Amino acid sequence: MTRGKMNNRQLVVLMTTCLFSPMIRLLPRLNTAAAGRGAWISVLLAAIPTLLMVIFAHYVISGKNRERTLGNMFCDAYGQVGGNIVNMLMTLWLLIYSGMVIRTSSERLISTIFKQGDTMFFTIILLLLIIMVAVGRERTLAYMGQVVWYILIPVLILVTVFALVDMSVDNLMPLDISEGMSYLKGTVPVISVMSPWVYFLYFQTEGHRKMSLWGKMGRISMALGIALMVTVTTVGVISPELTEVLHDPFFSMIRTLNVFGVLERMESLVISLWVLTDVIYLGGLLSICVSNIRNILGTRSIRWTAVFAAGAVMASSVLVAESASELSVASDVVIPVVNMAVTYGVIPISALISLRKRSSVQPVLNGRGPAEKPAIAE
Repeated sequence: MTRGKMNNRQLVVLMTTCLFSPMIRLLPRLNTAAAGRGAWISVLLAAIPTLLMVIFAHYVISGKNRERTLGNMFCDAYGQVGGNIVNMLMTLWLLIYSGMVIRTSSERLISTIFKQGDTMFFTIILLLLIIMVAVGRERTLAYMGQVVWYILIPVLILVTVFALVDMSVDNLMPLDISEGMSYLKGTVPVISVMSPWVYFLYFQTEGHRKMSLWGKMGRISMALGIALMVTVTTVGVISPELTEVLHDPFFSMIRTLNVFGVLERMESLVISLWVLTDVIYLGGLLSICVSNIRNILGTRSIRWTAVFAAGAVMASSVLVAESASELSVASDVVIPVVNMAVTYGVIPISALISLRKRSSVQPVLNGRGPAEKPAIAE
């Protein structure tokens, strides 16, 4: 991700916009299944580890380390060969993950709007869109994120305001302290959904280098606020019992809303924004994959590398989950587990090993040995 670098504001808006799709697809259902009516408490509790990881990532890529890319960090930690292997495995996971996301988007279009549509047709259309996004300039991707963001926030605020009319406090309260472990379990899907935001912090761009810690924490707090908004409105309107069994509870909640009996069926607007955020998110992921593959293979071709990566995404969307039930398991279990393992395990451990190795060889860098102590005059 180096062509036409985005600025600080564009970067953080893009990162936050990308979270909207997995947020409304997973959070209301998965955290409610674990925490019941205390799902909104789980969102607040999940803020603690998420903010701690943002702080960790900030200091890993700050100061003398701000010029280090994720690939450099792996090579520092595991050597040139080992680092390239880890980088290839990370890229392979991103390609598989992108395939599952694009398949989920296609299935959603069929289940919500195009009832008689074909999954393969929508997968190909979405794939062509994200190829165009990935081979374009990075700043163009950022502009798309900004436009969707400025539409998304008013729509979410509108949905929240009109959901308050139908919301029942009994669906959210009272809370039982004896259910504390359930509330902690409910933090897992929230942390998983936020993990891509933390993951993107490790990719060095001009915007990252100029982003303050408070700026990063403010933006991830905003994303957590949206997660809280989505959870509270969904559970408050349709009850925790229905939220945990419905496949798309957020859309089910929107279908029940009406604006003074005049405006109904608001889900079409939200679905449109959902598809756009998917395209932006997948475009960003494919752009990262293209950059990694080019570095590993030492090729300069962007377009052909993007076509190769898109082919791998297409194969993943077809082969990884052959049925809707397998796709659901992959979306609800496999993706969250691997994302958390990578963002909260592989990357931090690699960063610590890299920092330790670099600090141990720092005195002899550039052919210089450790500084000699000045002679003491007798």
